[in-house]
Amino acid sequence: MAVRVERRAETLVITIDRPAKHNALDQDARLTITNALRTAADDPTVRVIVLTATGDRTFCAGMDLTVDSDEVDPTNNPLRVLGPRYPKPVIAALNGSALGNGLEIALKCDLRVAVDTARLWLPEVGLGFAATDGGVSLPKYLPMAVALELGLGAGRLTAQRAFDLGLINRVVPVGQALEAALELAALVAKGSPVAIRATRELMYASVDLPDDDFEALMKQRQAELMAGPDSAEGVAAFNEKREPVWPSR
Repeated sequence: MAVRVERRAETLVITIDRPAKHNALDQDARLTITNALRTAADDPTVRVIVLTATGDRTFCAGMDLTVDSDEVDPTNNPLRVLGPRYPKPVIAALNGSALGNGLEIALKCDLRVAVDTARLWLPEVGLGFAATDGGVSLPKYLPMAVALELGLGAGRLTAQRAFDLGLINRVVPVGQALEAALELAALVAKGSPVAIRATRELMYASVDLPDDDFEALMKQRQAELMAGPDSAEGVAAFNEKREPVWPSR
């Protein structure tokens, strides 16, 4: 099985399991990940998704270049599903290095945990093309000079350097990426599902929307939340010193 999908409480864990291929994605792996993400999006019992891989060397080496590109269906691509429009938080647990398409998948996730031996890099220009599935968007996350160094194939980021630059949320010892990601997922899952969805939407919108449009959207979402049952339950739980039971769950 190229990809394993399993539940850990309210978290769905998707594990790329092709260590002999450095967890590069063939058509079956891409399709399984994409379908798992689409199913989780509609499952109210899934609160958070963690995307990780087998082994301790490579999270994902990108697309399997040994596969004929004519056989690849572009619609069955996790990069077409992940991102700001995906309705639930996704955490990348980088058990090893992420390169090419693998790094682009990690960038599409909301949060990233990495082992201290992980390296991040984009080899695309050495293959004759550009990292247009997300790698060229690195200036949104990194200083331009650092982004260009990666994009032009002149450098690799260590996990610690990526953490220092704000690209990685946690750096952990080898073998502990999944555990750290699950701990992070459990913290996220405590929040109101509708409030989490609105917060993700607003934070991503704050980067791209003009100020006036963002202000209008923010007021609209806040009014919707304040009028909804989760807000009432959150305040009641706070006053009663208990854990909230979210109606939107």
